Order: sequence, then C-alpha cells, then structure tokens
Amino acid sequence: MTGRRIEIAAAGAVVGVVVVAGLLLNAWRGFPKGVDAYQHLTRLNFVADWFPHHNWFYAWAAGMPMFDNYPGLPYVAALPFVRLFGDTTTLELMALAAMVAFGLGLYGHVRVRTGRPDIALLVAVMVVTSMAIWHFVLASGVYARVVAMGFGGLAWWAHAMALSRHSGRWWALTAVLIAATIACHPVTGAFVAGYVTLAQLSSMGFGGIRPLVALGALSFLLAAQPILSSLSFGIGGTILGVDRPELGYSSPVQLIAPQFSGFAAFGIPVLIVLMQLPRRFWRSLGAGLALLVVVAYMFAPNFHVPTRYYYINGIDPATAPYFLVIVGGLCFAALAPSLPPRIQRIVLVGTTVVVAINAIVAVPAMYASGYVNDTSSPTATEQVARRSLIVDGNDLTHRIAPLSATESVIFNYFNRKPELRDYYAFAQLNVDWLYFAYDTLYHPPVNVARYQAVLDWYALDAITFSSSDEKGEPEIGSLPFMRLVPETKNTQFRLYRVDSPSTIGATTTAPLVVVIGSRSDYDRVARLLFDDGASPRTRVPVWWSGTVADLPDDLVGRAASVIVVGDHLGDPGRAAQNADALTAAGAKLVWDVGDLGDAALPAPWPVSAVRRSAIDRWTVKDRAGRIAESDFAPASFEGGPWGATVPVSAASGATTVLSLGDQPLIVSVSRGKGSLTVVGGNLLYHAQSKANAAERRYVVSFLGDAATGAETAARWRFVDPERREIETDGAAVLFKESIYPKWSARFVGVDGTQRALRIQYAGPGLMLVIPPGPGTVIYEYSSTSMLGWIAWGLTLLGGLLALLLARRRTVFVPAPPRPRDDDDLDED
Repeated sequence: MTGRRIEIAAAGAVVGVVVVAGLLLNAWRGFPKGVDAYQHLTRLNFVADWFPHHNWFYAWAAGMPMFDNYPGLPYVAALPFVRLFGDTTTLELMALAAMVAFGLGLYGHVRVRTGRPDIALLVAVMVVTSMAIWHFVLASGVYARVVAMGFGGLAWWAHAMALSRHSGRWWALTAVLIAATIACHPVTGAFVAGYVTLAQLSSMGFGGIRPLVALGALSFLLAAQPILSSLSFGIGGTILGVDRPELGYSSPVQLIAPQFSGFAAFGIPVLIVLMQLPRRFWRSLGAGLALLVVVAYMFAPNFHVPTRYYYINGIDPATAPYFLVIVGGLCFAALAPSLPPRIQRIVLVGTTVVVAINAIVAVPAMYASGYVNDTSSPTATEQVARRSLIVDGNDLTHRIAPLSATESVIFNYFNRKPELRDYYAFAQLNVDWLYFAYDTLYHPPVNVARYQAVLDWYALDAITFSSSDEKGEPEIGSLPFMRLVPETKNTQFRLYRVDSPSTIGATTTAPLVVVIGSRSDYDRVARLLFDDGASPRTRVPVWWSGTVADLPDDLVGRAASVIVVGDHLGDPGRAAQNADALTAAGAKLVWDVGDLGDAALPAPWPVSAVRRSAIDRWTVKDRAGRIAESDFAPASFEGGPWGATVPVSAASGATTVLSLGDQPLIVSVSRGKGSLTVVGGNLLYHAQSKANAAERRYVVSFLGDAATGAETAARWRFVDPERREIETDGAAVLFKESIYPKWSARFVGVDGTQRALRIQYAGPGLMLVIPPGPGTVIYEYSSTSMLGWIAWGLTLLGGLLALLLARRRTVFVPAPPRPRDDDDLDED
C-alpha cells in the first residue's frame, strides 16, 4: 500500500473502532444514554422552542441565564438538526460526531508529531477503547464535554500541522478550534489549551513563546463571549470556591478495571515510562509527572484535600479518569518511538494484544456494572419518579420543588412548569438563598412561619419526598397547608400539594421593609424576618446597598419601615431630609448600630453617641415589660463575651425602651407620623444567630405590624422566557425569579405612557418594582449586556485576525541555528 492509502486506512480504522464500539455499547441506538441525557435534551429543546428568546432558563432553580455560566455552542449550533431530526437523534449524532472527531484528531496529532502512523493508530485505538472515554456518554451523559473534546482533538491535530508546516492557515485553525472547545465547555477548553502549551514549548523551546502568546490571544478573542460571560457570572469563583462534602472517595480500581480506565490505557503508559526512564530521563520524568498529577487530582478527596481547591470531579465516574487515559496515550506517543527497534516491535505487538483484550472485556464489563445507563427504561429510577409527578406540566404560574436530581432532570424535559432546585452550586444564581430554601423545606425541625414564607416566595404548589431520603417528611405531612397526593402514598417518590399557593407573578400591598447595608447585612436581617414569616402576604424585605442619604424616591415614598445596618447613613444632611420624609409618611426607622464602633450620631437620631462594649450577661429591662433577661440566649460569641456597640445616653425627649443595667440599649423617639429607633447590642444579629424566637419577635416589633393576605395573584402573561407582562392597580409588582443585571422593567400606564422602573432586590434574591400607578409592568431580559457586546466585538476582531493569519503562507518559522564563526573557535 502507498503511504496515502495507509493514512486513509488508519484513519478509517479509527472511525470504524469508534462507530463499532458505540454500536456495541448502544451509544447511537435507542434513547440517549447517561444520567444527564434528559438535561441536555431539555437544553436542545429549549433553544429550539424559544430561539432567539431562549437566554433566560426560567425552568431551572428560580430562573438563571441559559448560557452565561454554561457556554451554548453545542445547543445553538444543533438547532437546525433538532428541527429536522428531533432532539434524541440530534443528541446521538452530536455524540457520534464528537467521538469520531476526537479519535481522528488524536490520531492526526500523534501521526504528525511522531511521523509514525502505526503508533498514532495504536494510541488512538488505545484511548477510544478505554471505557473512561465512554463514561461521559453512557454513564454521565455530559454531552457538552464530549462535543468539547471532539473540537479539542481536532485542535491538537491542527496545532501539530502548524508546528510542522508553519502555515498561517493551520495556526488560525488551531485558534478557532481551541475557541470552539472553550465555547462548549471551559474546563475542557483549559485542558486542551494546556496541552497545546506543553506541545508548543516542547517543540520550539523558548522560541515558541511568541507564537504561543499570539495563539493564546487569538483564541481568547474568538472565545471572548463565553469567557467573559462566565467571568461576569462569577463562574471561576464558584467552581473553585465550593465545598462539596458529598464527593466520595475515588477507588483505585478505576485505574485498571476494564469498565473504567482499563488495564491498557493506564498500565501500558506507566510501563513505558519506567522502561524509558534510564534512556530518556527528562522526557520520561515529564510523562511520569503528568500521569502523577492527574492521579493525584483523582485521589484528592481520599487525601482530604478541601474540594474548594479543585474543580468538581464528582460526576460518576470521576472526570479525572477521562483525562487520565488521554494523558496516558500522549505519554505513550512521546516515548514509544525512541525505544530500541527490537524492543519497540515487542512493545507495539504486546500493546496491540493488550488493547484488543481490554476492548473485548470492557464492553460486557460496562453492562455488568450498570454504566450503560438507559434512563428511558420503564424500570429506571427516572421513569419511576416520572410516574409520581402528578402535576399540570403546562402550569407556568407555580413551581414544583423536586427533592432529587433524578426527578428534577426528567421533570424539565417533559414539562414547561418551572421548578425550584438546589443543585450544582456553581450553576445557579443566589446559591445561598436556594440552600436556605431547601434547608427550610427538607430539614427538621420545621419553623412553620418560615416554611410558609419559602412556599410563598418561590410560588411553590408541590414538593416531593423520597422513601430513601425522607428529610423530615413526618413533620411536613402534619402541616395544615400540605396535602399528600394519595396516588403517591406507597411509591418511592411522594408528592405533596400546597393549599392556596402563591403565584410567580404577583402584586403586594404588604409593608415594605427597606434594609440598608451590605449584601451580608441584608441576608442576615431578611433571614430574621423570614423566620418571623415575612412573605409577600405579610412583610416584604427590600435591599438597598447605598445609604439613607441616597435612598431613591420610590422607596422613600413606599417604605413602611427602614433598617439601617452599621455605617450606612451617608451624608448627614441628606440623610436627615430622607428621614423626615419617611417619618412624615409614617415609616419606622431602625438603626442597628451593630459593630459601628465609637462614634457620634447626628440629629435627628435619639442617641448622640455610641461606643463599643463587651456584654457577658443580658441584665436587661424593657420599659413595658415585653421581654425579660430569661428570654435572651446567652451573651457569648466564640467562647467569649458578646461584643457590640451600645448607645452612650438617650437624647433629650427620647425614650429608653430597653436598658442594659444602667445604660440604654434601645432608644426611640416619635417623629412625624413615624419613629426613629437606635438598637444597640447587635440585637438583630444575636436574635438571628441564636435562633431565639422571643428575641426575634421583640426586635421585629419595632418595625410595626405585618399585614395578612396582602398578596394578590396578578393578571399576567408569559410572553416568552425573556418577557413577562404583569398588570397592577398601583401595588408593588413581584416577579419571583432570580434577580440578574440583564433584566429590566418598564411601566406602561393606562394612557399608554411608558417609563423605566428600577428593579429592587426583594425577598430571597427576587425582583420587585414600584409602579407609579395603575398599568402594566413589563419585565424584559436582554440576552446581551454591554459586556456581551464588547465580547462579540472582540470575537469579530478575532475572526478578522484569524482570516488575515490564514492568508499568510508561512508564519512563526523558527530561526535556523546560527553557524559558529571561525573567530569563535579557540586557536591551538
């Protein structure tokens, strides 16, 4: 055979192995495999149903950006195929194309780098017959990563061609493929780019830094949109900052068992490293360290390394074995060509035999281990869960809270109804509030007031429980507003319905409690209020991150009470004007001086100065006898006394409501139709942190009375995921989805006039606006922010630069070695 025919035959063999392996594993037949298959099908359908208005994923958690944290290239690019062939066929075609592309890319890369088609074919087959590669499709169903690695393999091939040919088109193609990898899955993109860096420096040494910088810059420009979107979402901080105690230990069997890495893809590279260590020490050491790094990462949980320091590897099986077999194949390719000819022949023949044996035993091992996961099977847990989810799937007015990820993923696929789900902390907005909600719903003891508040805030009309994880079900089943659906009583998944549920779009006349402080200040105060039952029916906390001085007019005009936390007064003159306007309308202002430190307080506050004090006992006396020392939790903090700021003395005309020994602790004065109150002792935080109901009721009493039944289900229209229209008679309008900067609101009056409205952060990170009167409030989501437009501009610039680079016949050609001059030679 000619060299070209050998190349074609080898490439065809790689494709054939991938296709046949996939057929034997049912990867391309039947329903798409893997536990996350339904979620990826949901994303494909969501784009197909709503394009181009698909960028707000209302169905997940309490709403979140569809692709700001999870790049959308695979789903958007697949849109024509979904409409032509359907979602399941498209997802399987995506997996097939990606696996073939990865196999060919790996083969092409090794072929160009080594000049050995036999070794390239062996490496590609070794890797693609390892079940660690197939787990992403068959067990986990993480199809975006599979597609990303398809682009990544092609990027490696293109980069090898660029190093070999020094052609601008290959450098440009490498950048485009790296960008495509990032646009499918950023972490996979980082892995692919990292290996390109190593290959570049290995081939060109320090002379490769300049082309590497150019390649990196061009790849960044082309992938600017997914990169900047992820950074603006905060993805980096949440991936690397999340504690995941549920991650189990990695088992050593994953290194060699045929249903995981296999004894070929890991064992043979290790053997080659050991064989070459005496002959090619530095290269062997580098290969060995590369394998060791991946293995160490894989077993990091076993060594109790905190999970916040590394990317999630908890999808079963771990992500690390996937990368391990790829690194193993590359190590084999780097070391095998330099073996002595006789030993090399033995190694290649032996490797071929071992790879074949591993492939033969791996397929039945996958089935025996249950890793060919068909979630559409009638006996699958997903289908059992589906039969218990007896709800109106087209209801867009309420949410369901499924307990398990199994229920959540399948529910999204079959229903339009939104859900509340605390799952994968890095992929959601307001993670702390979602955790708070799930902790309230599922962890006893039950605080009935808080439980009802969470149901109202998230408009829940149904929640589920599992026989394998009851999580306080006996207590919840006894609540008067929760009813078990009889058909689910003796099933694995039980469904409870909520009596008189709240709605996602609503108006409320409940008193607004404006909390002025930092985000943590607001969270602390809001949780205190939620424990007391604050909800759209009773009392609505609203966060203002500025000061009293710059409090906007709409909040000044509507606030029933204001809580100022710490040093958030602002300009004293302007703050006094706003205080007068608020109290003239009957608002109650409470200044929680917290940890303010020694300071003088300006007029008109009823205290002239405050100072820090250590409190070891609550020797308190309430003027009206509403609370006693015995009602307080201990005055302690981390083993020491409770340190806080307290008033020095009450101003003239003010009343000491609560005293601590002989000094004032809470001082109040009437002003206008309202009041001004200074609360010392950090009492709000003490009540919340100690979970003391008596203290909570006492401090909340300074805000005035709560309402009852103040929420009304509004007339509203779900236009599309990016637009809601809610009618109001002038009452505040709540849109119970996660607040996010890309949302905006405008008001259309009954006379047709329009004006923009500020969206307030209300409740557990939801959205509220205050309309000027009767009319319609329109919430709209802009799929592209200013940063997004900048990113698209950078991508366009990158595309132009890539075209210019592709037009250059040669680029980044290494300088020839400088000949030694005769003058450099030593004379005899």
